[in-house]
Formats: sequence, structure tokens, C-alpha cells
Amino acid sequence: MKNKYVLTGEEYTQLEKDALDLLIDYGFIDFPIDVFKLAKVAFDVEFIKYSSLKREVLNKIKSYDSTKDGFTIFHHYSDKTIRYSIYYEDSVNVYRQRYTIGHEIKHILYTEEEPTEKEEIAAEYFSKVLIAPKCKIIKKGYKRSETIVEKFGLSYEASTNHLKGINNRRNSYGNSLFDFELDYFKRVKEIKKKNKF
Repeated sequence: MKNKYVLTGEEYTQLEKDALDLLIDYGFIDFPIDVFKLAKVAFDVEFIKYSSLKREVLNKIKSYDSTKDGFTIFHHYSDKTIRYSIYYEDSVNVYRQRYTIGHEIKHILYTEEEPTEKEEIAAEYFSKVLIAPKCKIIKKGYKRSETIVEKFGLSYEASTNHLKGINNRRNSYGNSLFDFELDYFKRVKEIKKKNKF
């Protein structure tokens, strides 16, 4: 059954911009990025592995499809601050874990405590472009899923899916980068220059 929630081109672009901004804002310019560290540095996230939970709690969590791989609890305090706990499935491979954390970062960034189906779809996309930005793949000329796995730590399945979208873009725009992507590379260069001193 085809999904009834489709994101617009503008929504996809905004997700890409927000992912690149987050990477730049916290100085994550070398790949593969450590998404666990990014979540900790940006949002002071507490991580809870599914393996640390009691069996009955875990069974309940896994009975809901939307929490199968992970979910985030927003803790609201009386001083109006919010703390975040990301619960995640740690029995899967590291690529899946990284993807889940990227997904949950999107929910935190957009303050989605009870994400809608559309927000879940957007979080899947956000995780891909956070872990493996399209502009980096295009600029480097990467065309194989195996290369994306190796360079960015994205799973083979997600890399293959990601490349389909990138190849569609290449068919329309060639290897041209958009203004916001050119700006990203300019900002990366500035960070590297500053870090030299």
C-alpha cells in the first residue's frame, strides 16, 4: 500500500538545510559523523538501550510499530526546560542504530513529542541527509552504495535508497549544487580555517 503522506520539494529542501545547519552549528564537519555525540552535544540527550529494559517493558515498546527501533521521551521541568531521553534498539547493527538516532534527533529539533505519520516520514529523510548529506555525495562524485556505507556509515539499504534520490536529482540538475549547499561548504571551510589557529 502506497503511503498517503508525501513531502513537497520545499519540505525536503528544508530538512536538508536544517540537517546541514545542525552539523555546522555544532562543528560536525568530518564524516562519518558520531550521531550519538551530536545528540549529546546539541541536546544533552540521555541514551537508554533496549537491552537495559525489563522484558515486559521491552515487549510493550516493541508492540507499537512506531517505537520498534527507538523513540524519544521529552521531560518537561517546572523551570520550562526540557530534557530528552532516547530509547533505542541496540541489538541491531550499528548502521541501524545510527539511523535511529538521526531520526530521533529530527523529532527533538522540531519538538515533535507525538510525531504524526508525516513527521515520521520526514524524520527518515532527515536522518539520511544528516548522516550522508546529498551535497557531499554529489561533490565527491560517489555513485555506489558501498562507498556511501564506507564514507558515511549509512546502511547499505539506506544508501541504495539515498542514491536513487540523488540520481534523480543528477538527471535534472547534473552535479550542480544549490545555493544553500554552496553556503554549507563555505562555512565548512571557515571552520577548518579557524581550527588551524
